[in-house]
Amino acid sequence: MKNMFHTLLFSLLCSSAVAANPDITCTISVKNAVVRQGQSPQVKVAIKNRSDKEIVLVKSLDASDCGWRYPKCGFVVTRADRKPLPHWSFGRCGNMNLLRATDFVRVGAGKDFAPLGKGYMGSTMFRIRNLPPGAYLLKFYYQTSTKGVEAYFGDERMMKNWKVSPEIQELYAGVPELNLWSNELKFTIRR
Repeated sequence: MKNMFHTLLFSLLCSSAVAANPDITCTISVKNAVVRQGQSPQVKVAIKNRSDKEIVLVKSLDASDCGWRYPKCGFVVTRADRKPLPHWSFGRCGNMNLLRATDFVRVGAGKDFAPLGKGYMGSTMFRIRNLPPGAYLLKFYYQTSTKGVEAYFGDERMMKNWKVSPEIQELYAGVPELNLWSNELKFTIRR
């Protein structure tokens, strides 16, 4: 049942990517397409602003990869035959870092944005390290929301601290509605 749910979720996310903004694209590249079991590939993510105006994007936040807050972003892994992997359980605490003005990045026309900060340790990379040897496919997704800055809050929601600084409100106003999917990369895990 869980596998069916994850397959359905993956299908829905992929089908909604059709409405993506053509002026903003996402690509991934990998430094090491073959890794030893217990390691994960070193992936670079680049979101390019191909428009003629500046936009504002938000870095991957604590729990973005779990879908608990926007931007919702992370990696999806399937076997090379496109069959879904068994459900991966991954525990984490319920706390999320507070939203800060430094989480927003102004991306000029024609410029690239790297949503994953230095030392990004999203849960997918931990899970990849536990996969058996074989060939796999990897994609990255990045989704924003323009329905209110509260969707980006972390522990502010639990603390019911709905005050938003003028600086964060101004930056948030420049965030476009996005639903991006990267290209697909193949990587191999060897013993």
